[in-house]
Amino acid sequence: MTEDATQFEKREELKRRLIPGNCKTLTTVILDGTGDLIKKLTRNRKPEPLSPWHNAAVLALVTWLIAFLASVILGEFDAVRRDYILLEISVGAIVFVVTVASGMLVGMVFTTLRENLVDAIESVADLTDLERWLSAVCDVKKQLFFGLAFSMFWNLYSIIFFAIRGVPFFGLTISGIVVTFLTGVSAYVALLFFSLSVRLGRYQLKLYAADPTSSEVLGRLSDLLANLVYVAAIFTAIAALVAVLFRQVAPSLIFLFLGGWGIITAWFIANQYTLIQITTRAKRKKLSEIQARIEKLEAEKNIADQKTIEAINRLMDYHDRIKATRNSMLDFRAVLSFLNSLLLPLIAFLLGNLDKILALLKR
Repeated sequence: MTEDATQFEKREELKRRLIPGNCKTLTTVILDGTGDLIKKLTRNRKPEPLSPWHNAAVLALVTWLIAFLASVILGEFDAVRRDYILLEISVGAIVFVVTVASGMLVGMVFTTLRENLVDAIESVADLTDLERWLSAVCDVKKQLFFGLAFSMFWNLYSIIFFAIRGVPFFGLTISGIVVTFLTGVSAYVALLFFSLSVRLGRYQLKLYAADPTSSEVLGRLSDLLANLVYVAAIFTAIAALVAVLFRQVAPSLIFLFLGGWGIITAWFIANQYTLIQITTRAKRKKLSEIQARIEKLEAEKNIADQKTIEAINRLMDYHDRIKATRNSMLDFRAVLSFLNSLLLPLIAFLLGNLDKILALLKR
């Protein structure tokens, strides 16, 4: 089988797997399974699947109901336990929203890869690498293991924390197991998105040779990577706001400056470096081709011939024009988007502490 035939088959297979529904993350499997169970219990025979938002809401309500009933039955529903109800519901609601949103984000990434990137990949090795990444996204077992490990670690810490403070923890632990498990699975998918940003920098893409940064596929890729950073900033802002609203000022500051901003900045830098790698590689390839043509003219033609000199000069001018084009996709819009991403968690923190800020200004 020729390399072109292999590339075509791999491209078509990747496109098939990137169609919505053909590759599912664990959170999508859980929400779809919840929807199927709801339809069976309610005897809903409609072929259309239930909305993931509906399924997540039902799953959240069932989780909280079991947790609250367990607290009541075990006599834990005292004043101390009730103080944690609003925090429990707020954090849980955010996690369930993130769970649904992560599934939608996966669909958005898959659509961009299928419609814009797959056809632009020139190397069989790069197509194989993207196929491996896709297999990791669809690897339900690894996500299950990671989610369980994350949940086990976090809930063990929570039990110790609540025990020291004298907070009844059995009911809290029930909802905590579900919430932290979903958090762990979503975090695993987020890590895969970050790894995609990094590995794309190694791919050879078919770009507009005269000015790679103006290629449509690179523009689409740049928008996708920027959107991933922006979504991370939105979730960071929500988490920071919840922490502040429940008077966890010190943890929210640590999360904001060391965690949220650090993650956003690292992701933005990784994205820009990836785009520079892609454009630089495309430029080097084209410049090498032009240099080879110049060397061939010098070897095969008479240098003293006027036409040969003119041809070499035109190739050298073309070479210099390509060399002078920019390597980076970094522009005013990209910088503004990055600054907005950093501002979101800060605005959430300031809103949460608005009363303190107003009191300070009145002094």
